[in-house]
Amino acid sequence: MTDLGAHGRDDQQLWAPLDTCMALAEDAIRSAMAGRFLKGTVDQVVAAARDKAAEMAANRPLPGRGHDGPVRRDCPIECLGLPARAYNGLVRSDFDFARSMRPTVGEVVELAAGGRLEDARQIGPRTAEQINGALRKAGFEIARHHHDHR
Repeated sequence: MTDLGAHGRDDQQLWAPLDTCMALAEDAIRSAMAGRFLKGTVDQVVAAARDKAAEMAANRPLPGRGHDGPVRRDCPIECLGLPARAYNGLVRSDFDFARSMRPTVGEVVELAAGGRLEDARQIGPRTAEQINGALRKAGFEIARHHHDHR
């Protein structure tokens, strides 16, 4: 999460692909150092930034990584080890989750049991099935109630 409180916005999440972030960082480094350092020095700093970004990407926590013990209803959805599309579909959905931007497994179980996963614009049938599969794999029985979209 990025705290942008100084600019009148607080606790917003901003998402961008890693290559986009790196391109922005490289542009910022080159702009800040332009004319003040030799080109070779700037290139070394950019290379070091790329190496650090690659290291951070390799060590970033992935959904499901690092969970110890059984997945419980009060666990955050990261414990399910969802594919990125399914995870982002839930996090960015317009469902009214009690814990703000971090829905719990129990909240997702309730949506799945009610057949409401596909109510989110970002979640289609395939993504809903991935979520249901992750819930079943974690030991939750999902009764398939079909929600009428009419």
